Amino acid sequence: MKITITDGQKNLECEFNEGESLLTVIRRNIHFNSPCSGRGFCGVCRIELKKPGQDNFKPELACFHKALNGMVVKVRSIYPPQNS
Repeated sequence: MKITITDGQKNLECEFNEGESLLTVIRRNIHFNSPCSGRGFCGVCRIELKKPGQDNFKPELACFHKALNGMVVKVRSIYPPQNS
């Protein structure tokens, strides 16, 4: 299963396992800040999300969604993840 992460210029196809959170998939593939670690109260993981079958992007928090095959996630910029 795959999602696409885009910044409007670059597209990155990312594989994931069923049941994974969208935030986990994004953070595994690009540097993406989430100070509250996905608890939903900082609002920093704001993305534009287009789910399969939708025509338009909608503002969402990545931590509130499970990854679904065919999702397109628009972020401000795509940088490689930082090594821990």
